[in-house]
Order: sequence, then C-alpha cells, then structure tokens
Amino acid sequence: MAWWIRDAGTWKERNGPDTNWIRDAGAWKRMNSGWTIWVRDAGLWKRELQTGYEAPTFVAATALDDSQIKLDWNDQSTKETKWEIRRCTGTSCTPTTLVHTTTSTTTATTGTAYSWTDTGLAEDTTYRYAIRSCDSTFCGNDTAPKNATTELTAPTGLTLTVLSGTSIKVDWTDNSTANTNYEIQRCTGASCVSWSLVQTVADVATWTDTGLSGSTTYRYRVRATKAGNTSAYTSPAQATTPSATAPVLDSVTWNTVALGCQNDLAWTDNSSAEDNYQVWRSTGTGTDPFAGTNVSGNLAANTVTYSDTTAAASTTYVWGIRKKSVSEGDEDSNTIELANGLCPT
Repeated sequence: MAWWIRDAGTWKERNGPDTNWIRDAGAWKRMNSGWTIWVRDAGLWKRELQTGYEAPTFVAATALDDSQIKLDWNDQSTKETKWEIRRCTGTSCTPTTLVHTTTSTTTATTGTAYSWTDTGLAEDTTYRYAIRSCDSTFCGNDTAPKNATTELTAPTGLTLTVLSGTSIKVDWTDNSTANTNYEIQRCTGASCVSWSLVQTVADVATWTDTGLSGSTTYRYRVRATKAGNTSAYTSPAQATTPSATAPVLDSVTWNTVALGCQNDLAWTDNSSAEDNYQVWRSTGTGTDPFAGTNVSGNLAANTVTYSDTTAAASTTYVWGIRKKSVSEGDEDSNTIELANGLCPT
C-alpha cells in the first residue's frame, strides 16, 4: 500500500510496502528500505544497518510428488517473528509472489530447523523459492533461490490378466498429460522386490508380456517417464501363470438363443493327456470359480467349448476350466469375470 501527499503542487508517494519517504530541506528522502533504516546526521542522511534479520540457511527444496514441494531451512536471525516465502515458476525467474507466511517459534535463538510444504502444484513444473526473516516492521534479505520440479502424475489401476502359461496382459490408467513413455518393471516370485525394467512403451496404457514360464508368479509395477522426469510407481500387482499343459480360458460371452439366453465358453487345450474337462462357476465379483460349482460335469477329452444355460441374467459370474488328468495331475485355467446382461423375452 502506498500513501501520496500534496507537495508544492505535485503529488508525491510518501511510503510503499517497504519504504517511508520524508520531506527534508525541500527534497524527499527515503527513510527506510527492507532491513535498513535511514537517519539524519549532521545534515546528511545515513543508512543504519538493522541486525537480527539475517537470511535463513535454505537447506533444500524437494519435490514430494506431482503436486507438492517441501522446503527446509534453518533459522539464522534473532529478531524474526515470521518467515515469508516467495515463489515464481521457471528455472531462473525471480521469486516475487508471496505464497506463505510461517510464524517463527524461536525468535531469540538461531539454528532451529523449519519446514513447509507447498501443495496444489502442477505436474512436471519447475518452481523457484526464496525465504526471508521478518517482524512487523522489517524484513531481512532473501535467501539465494532454490528450484524443485514436481514429478509426473503417477499411473493408477494396475491390473493383470493371465492369457496363457506364457503371457500376461498388463493394463493401467494413464493420469499424466506431460509424459512421453511408461516403464514396466517386473520381478519373479510372490512379494519379490528385485525389480528389472522389462519394457518401455509409448504413451499408452496396456502391454502384453510374453515368453514367460508356466506355473510362475510374476509381479509388476509401472511409472510414467519423460526426459529428465518420472512419476512414482503404481502399487505392485502380481499374477501366476498356469502350467504349459493347463487349459487357457479364451472367452466367455452372454448370448441370446432360441429358448432364452446362455453363456458360451471357449478354451485352448494344451494337454495331450487329459481325461476330462470341467467348467466351474462362482457368483459375484472377485470370487473363486473353483470354490464354486462344477456346472458341466465331466466333459470328454479334447473338448474346447461349452454352453451353460443355467446362469441367470443380470448377474455377475466368474468362470474357469479344470483339466482332469491322472498322468499329469489336475490343472486349472485362468479365470474370466462376466456380468450377464438382460435376456430378451
């Protein structure tokens, strides 16, 4: 806020946010500026330094994720009652916008650590900060600025679909508008943590991993990337491939037929030693079909399709195929979940 007064027919700015002007011998003199004060001595204006407002030690500006940056600093002044934090956007801009004021809890001592987290920021954006100590009258010099760049927005919703004993489909939700690629990492074994980069894909949200081993648990995670920046990883997801001789359930559909509606299933026969196949079904999202009902009984060896006329309309089921074999042992397929629609009457 500035004050203006009338002097000799001219309007003069008397004071601004950091300066006070006074009239002396027909001229306007600046009384104080920032953390200095001007006094009249022997007909001359002299600057008297105000101590106790030394700049803090700006320790770090650290990006926490795609929308938060944490600032850390140490108190080096003895008169401050607050800290003013200024910000600008860019790598070499001058921080001028006041974004936060933090109350000092240790006015008379130095060395105390302070921190503040700036939130609601844009992804993949460089912000530049400066901090200074103040009381109700004076402010010290700004610290040298520090920069930090927010991360890319992380993908979410990682899901895995076992396609066969040698392939798993990996899908996720693309949440970033600034990335150019996604990195997929994988490790082998339940709860493994020895991650390896297995694929970098363009800005898409799906990829199929092939050439896998049967009867093996694989764990995946995904992150967004671009030159010079990355996101956090998704939460890991894991899936287990069936053995090379286990059946692969390829599709389940809900179809209208002459006498009503039915579920049609098709699978791949990977064994030459099966005795029978069985179609298993459970009711409800996320349920285990092999803990449910065998709806087919024992089907003949080499059977690869089945139509179930007993499932209800407007109901969600999970399906699976079980191979029965004395010589190879029983083996279960992957599962498919399907919400049946209405059945026309």
